[in-house]
Amino acid sequence: MSWIITDNRIKQETSEKTFTDETLAELDDIINEYIHNQKEQEMIRLLKENLEKINNDKK
Repeated sequence: MSWIITDNRIKQETSEKTFTDETLAELDDIINEYIHNQKEQEMIRLLKENLEKINNDKK
């Protein structure tokens, strides 16, 4: 998920004038999903770098 999509979802959730427990919980879920996705992308990047290094070291 890109930051733009997440930002738009946050804006949509916060466009209400009053916050309920439900809207705050939904906003929390959106933020946690974004953080989780960012961590996954970072892990994938690191795995790819390590695999490339291992393959280059074998040559």
